[in-house]
Amino acid sequence: MSQEAETDPQREAPDPQREAPDPRREAPDPKRNALDPKRDALDRLYRETVDCGDMARGWFDGPGLTWRQILPIDHQAMVASESLATTARLMSVMSWLLDPAHARVDAGADAGLKPFRLATEESLDASHPLSRQPGGTIAAKSRELVARAAAMSALYQEY
Repeated sequence: MSQEAETDPQREAPDPQREAPDPRREAPDPKRNALDPKRDALDRLYRETVDCGDMARGWFDGPGLTWRQILPIDHQAMVASESLATTARLMSVMSWLLDPAHARVDAGADAGLKPFRLATEESLDASHPLSRQPGGTIAAKSRELVARAAAMSALYQEY
């Protein structure tokens, strides 16, 4: 590369944010996680929760918002409530996953996980406006993530 190309003011500087890999989506370290299935399970649940959150934001704040506006007012309220409940479920799982006490798992300590306390909910009724929409699939996934966090908490509970 010539010196002229290196000092060209028209040339765009590399964006470190764009070029850096997203740590949320990196594959887990197979050596570390092969020895610690608990860490592997936490890492997988974290990535899936982040992905579900991205899908929820993309749909509920995008096409779902436009779609909701054409619904009768009572259905709009049902969809808005489920959108908020989905967000609450995802935030609860994420908060539990990021509990500082779980860092002991990374330190190799034989530490248990904090209890996960959020009541599981029934799936959406077939008559719910979201039941045949992408938002319904996202809401169902958030319920699945809550159930997995609760199961993991029970399996690896603190002693």
